[in-house]
Amino acid sequence: LVPSLPLAATSPALCGVVHAMPAGGVNTGTGSTAGMEDSGLLLLAGGLFVAGAGTALYTVRRKTMKA
Repeated sequence: LVPSLPLAATSPALCGVVHAMPAGGVNTGTGSTAGMEDSGLLLLAGGLFVAGAGTALYTVRRKTMKA
């Protein structure tokens, strides 16, 4: 214990009643991770990726045709 600090800061077990841990695990919910929740968003992102790749390919081919 450090005499210059309050007793509660150096020995927290003396601040109140110590309770035992409850039996069993922590309750974290029972939700499942199966299935796709955002399939529309995934399709939108895929479509934007394909459109961007197509635009990039068109731009590169157009530049090489001029040169």
